[in-house]
Amino acid sequence: MRTKLGEPPVLMSDVKIQNNINVLQSYLISKGYLQASVSGDTEIEGKKDVQSTLLLRTNVTN
Repeated sequence: MRTKLGEPPVLMSDVKIQNNINVLQSYLISKGYLQASVSGDTEIEGKKDVQSTLLLRTNVTN
């Protein structure tokens, strides 16, 4: 094949966890979850693997 298929790999510097947290929290507030909280964590697994985890809490009780 003369052309490559797919997309280039995403580098960790391109992933902005804090920006994603702010966007998610704004979205939850706009949907009525005024006491919502969002937190995030990044784990490095080996040389090339990175895992990001976001935790959303709506603080809604029934």
